[in-house]
Parts: sequence; C-alpha cells; structure tokens
Amino acid sequence: MGVLEHTAVFAARPATIWALLAPAKWTLWDPDMKSVEEKPGAESLSDGFEVGMTMHNGVHFMAHFSVVKEERFYRMTSKFFGGLAGCLMEHALDPMDDGKTKVTYRFTLNGVVGSTLQWAQHGRVAESVLKGFQQLQQLAEEAEK
Repeated sequence: MGVLEHTAVFAARPATIWALLAPAKWTLWDPDMKSVEEKPGAESLSDGFEVGMTMHNGVHFMAHFSVVKEERFYRMTSKFFGGLAGCLMEHALDPMDDGKTKVTYRFTLNGVVGSTLQWAQHGRVAESVLKGFQQLQQLAEEAEK
C-alpha cells in the first residue's frame, strides 16, 4: 500500500498551521489520537523532541520528532508492538504569495506488523488519514479568520 499522501492549499498562513501541528494539539485534528502526554515542549515542535501519545484503540507509543524546520517541515516516527510496528508521518508547508499555504501530509505504517496492518486495514487507515488532514485544514482556516 505504501505511503498515503494528501496535498491541499489551505487558506491559512504557515504559522497558523504550524501551531496546530504541535503535539499538544493533535487530539484536535487526528481522529485516532486520544491523548498526548503533558510535558514541557509539547506546545511546539522541536528537533529531537519525544512525547508519549495514546490512540483511541489503547496503543501507546513515543513519538520522536526530527528534521524540524519551523513553519516548513517536520517528521515524526514511532515504534510500538515491541518494535514490530511503527509509523512515519510528515507535514510539509509551502507558503504561497496570497497568504495561503500548500500543505502535504504523508503517513505510513511500517515494520512487519505495521505494514501488515496498513495492508489489511487499508480502507480504515486511508479514511482516518484523510479525515485528519481535512480536520487540520478546517481548524487552520477557522483560526485564520
């Protein structure tokens, strides 16, 4: 199944979108995220930051943020099920001249179990990723008004 990718132009500035991508805000737009550990730094994104996250299905994992370029790009990786599964998520923000932002969202489950889950649950995973992307866009555009 590979990487799920969505791109859209958001009627919002990169700073507005970036604020919503902070780990502490994920429960607002990610339909699978139940909670994010409260800890210093969770209100922003920084290279090397790690935070615990729990999904609605009970899976808990440590999210590791890397390649952080403020208001432009970040990568989040995680491992769960004893390292047999993990995920890779990226958001890329490209500012446009009209105050809008082109946003690209990439997501994939990896590892032996993760790849199998993504293949077996393709429809549900794809639907959840798209829903999260659409909710992020809606929140960003509402915040921009």
